[in-house]
Amino acid sequence: MSIIRAQAAAQKALELAWDKKFPVDPAAIASRLRMKAANGDEHHPIQLIPASREALQGASGSAEFDEKTGFVCKFNESEYPARARFTQAHELGHVLLQHVDESTRMLRDDRFENSNPQETEANAFAAELLMPSKYMPALLRQASSVSSLADTLGVSITALSYRLRNLGLL
Repeated sequence: MSIIRAQAAAQKALELAWDKKFPVDPAAIASRLRMKAANGDEHHPIQLIPASREALQGASGSAEFDEKTGFVCKFNESEYPARARFTQAHELGHVLLQHVDESTRMLRDDRFENSNPQETEANAFAAELLMPSKYMPALLRQASSVSSLADTLGVSITALSYRLRNLGLL
């Protein structure tokens, strides 16, 4: 597992399926991509769908594979929009990083631990997808404030602050 691999996967998803408009729409990207399961030849669709807190058993999201419907990423529909978008990108990351396939049918982490390498990798994927490093210096220069940039990107101020620090821009 590596952050560099996660960032490269997000950059590839942006290259293949992004309309170059901010905020980046993880659902639109997912709808334009298809993914092969690890042990198969067929390319499966990737769906991002809202789910209730109860259906997710208290988690923010989940990613799963089903041979009939393909890959399904669920996100908690009751969370505020910036959080829900990050969860969508995070769960899409689990799929594109091949954390979920026929052998690992469902991935859901409700422990909120930072020690799981797959969770760290999915977070790095989400950060790169929603706040692409290639565009961040120019976007920061053009923004009137960190808050306005967070609004432009559709992310929380906290997520953006972490991202800017990690990129050495703050």
